[in-house]
Amino acid sequence: MSSRSFAALFAAIAALLVTVPVTATTTHAAFPLPHMSPDEVFYKIRAVFRSHRPPPPYETYTLVRENNDAQGYPDYASSYTYRI
Repeated sequence: MSSRSFAALFAAIAALLVTVPVTATTTHAAFPLPHMSPDEVFYKIRAVFRSHRPPPPYETYTLVRENNDAQGYPDYASSYTYRI
């Protein structure tokens, strides 16, 4: 992980932590906090982390397995094509 991406991730986590008020001395918050599931927190961090750059390019591969049975005929049940 590069220092720039680490800094962006740290800034996203810090932004989430700053929005939660510390209420050690009071029994209630000044305003209702949104209830976020762990998945929603992860998606928010990921959106902030990826907001400054486009998604990276990717490559696709195609794996083709053609299998023959014991008599040498094509075995279609054990043959497949898989895109990676």
